[in-house]
Amino acid sequence: MNCLLSDDCLTKHETKVKQFALNYERIAWSCVIGSFPEDPTTVTSPEEVKECFKRFNSLFDQAYQKQFVCVVPDSKLWDEIKVSLARKLVGVYRGKKTEKLALKLTKESEIIE
Repeated sequence: MNCLLSDDCLTKHETKVKQFALNYERIAWSCVIGSFPEDPTTVTSPEEVKECFKRFNSLFDQAYQKQFVCVVPDSKLWDEIKVSLARKLVGVYRGKKTEKLALKLTKESEIIE
């Protein structure tokens, strides 16, 4: 490819492809990534905590159903997108926000028992 295109042209193309991948992640998965509240202390009841997790699961299922048929011919780029999304989604699901929500749910259920 270097024989046909200059290094500058290849660099510009790679930058555009990476920007496209980031836009895809943002457009297709931002609702899932942003589904938990920024401040988990605003969620006060066990029902609200359960609702947060249900909303995440529902949005994830919806996004997955829409996106699993997406085709990216470049296997390296597809792997990069999958790893990036996995890091973001797992980070949200296992992050400090959800830890606090789960802890709150656990404490509330211990009080009820």
